[in-house]
Amino acid sequence: MRYSFSVLLATTGLLLGGCQEILDVKPETQVESSGFLTNSANLQTATYGNYSMLLTGSLVARFHRFTELPSDNVQVLLAGNNETTTSIGIYTYQHTSNLLGLSVMWDGAYKLIYGSNQVIQAIPDNAPAADLQLKGENLYLRALMHFSLVRIFGLPYAQNPAQNLGVPYLTKPDVNALPARNTVKECYDQLVSDLTQAASLMTVDKGNAYASRNAAYALLANVYLQRGEHEKVVETVNLVTRQNKYKLVTGTEFAGYFTTDHSTDQETIFCMRMTSAQSAATFGINYDYTDSRYAAVSEPLIALLNEGKTDARLQHYIPLTTTTQGTRYFVNKYTQNGNIRLSSPVFSRYAGLLLDRAEALAKLGRNAEALADVNAIRQRAGLTDLYTESNLRGRATVLDAVLDERRMELAFEYGYRRDDLLRNNRPMIRNYATNLPGDKITVQPTDPKIVFLLPQTELSVNPNLVQNPQ
Repeated sequence: MRYSFSVLLATTGLLLGGCQEILDVKPETQVESSGFLTNSANLQTATYGNYSMLLTGSLVARFHRFTELPSDNVQVLLAGNNETTTSIGIYTYQHTSNLLGLSVMWDGAYKLIYGSNQVIQAIPDNAPAADLQLKGENLYLRALMHFSLVRIFGLPYAQNPAQNLGVPYLTKPDVNALPARNTVKECYDQLVSDLTQAASLMTVDKGNAYASRNAAYALLANVYLQRGEHEKVVETVNLVTRQNKYKLVTGTEFAGYFTTDHSTDQETIFCMRMTSAQSAATFGINYDYTDSRYAAVSEPLIALLNEGKTDARLQHYIPLTTTTQGTRYFVNKYTQNGNIRLSSPVFSRYAGLLLDRAEALAKLGRNAEALADVNAIRQRAGLTDLYTESNLRGRATVLDAVLDERRMELAFEYGYRRDDLLRNNRPMIRNYATNLPGDKITVQPTDPKIVFLLPQTELSVNPNLVQNPQ
């Protein structure tokens, strides 16, 4: 984790907010931070650079791979490149410290954290409101990266968080630091602090391609959900829903929701807005599902979606008939305007907020309210078979109904399914009819393999890091 870089500026165009303009920063990739972050214009430029790092393929595509491929939403299809097909097993609880892309993702995340910390440190508490807005945006970015990392490398919060190790949570831009890992609890405590402060500082909504107060609330609600603080989940979600700013998009808008850059819809709270100039950056996500057609949607997930017969969410998957395995479905959530190399992945959307609240309400015993949130999602999907407390449509509990709805609605987005299982102490079960890599496995939530090993490259340069159990 020893860095030799300074403030990174944007090296590619970034489509920003409602103005729909491209930020065109010339490829002057590095500048010394000493004396640079002393005026608002340069603070803004540095912040653009931090957003630009978020758009690189080393981060989101790889994070997606490490959180989605281990879930029970994925099923291998023996087609296309057989060598690549076999490699899915590597991400399915056969981890090594040299896993492809692991060190690249770690390094990319901490570079963004470093860049954010430079801006945060440069802005005093009595700065003008415009500068404090930028401080809030960078606090959000710092939290987003640490939250992503601790979910991959740290055991679930429900499992002894004061003892289990998370990741180093860096709050200062020290290029010579060789930090030890913070505990999972320490990481989550700092996440709450960062996001609470970020929400208080961000007073301007620049559009869903930027961090905002509501983006901070959305991430904070999910942090509280992981911590089991259900009253706080409800309170935080309500801070957003009471504004009547967002809604569940419907009809053709919902059918095409994932094929756009989200510049006009009212469901997206925060996304990576991509243009053709950055199309290769998120190609890694679609590669896993669509381009080589080797990671299909699992049979149980498709069965859930077919329960309602008319579920509009099936439109987000593409059927493909094979000679050996019949019809399989492939994810179409990462193809923008027909371009498989282009996508604008969503980090927070209104549907996710409602489902976070639904789970919290179910655990608080407020079942009618929980089902109201679930039914809103189902109605948007065109379903009429809604839940009541007396008819859970075959589910044993209201929580089971919530988790099934979360699985259908949030599949292949930001690792939600993996978190849902771990947070609720449920095993990841794959018992598919086929017999391909990873088709017949059960992984308990307490199995050490549920988290990835730290990259060997980091252990080699930082003696203070402790490896996860194997």
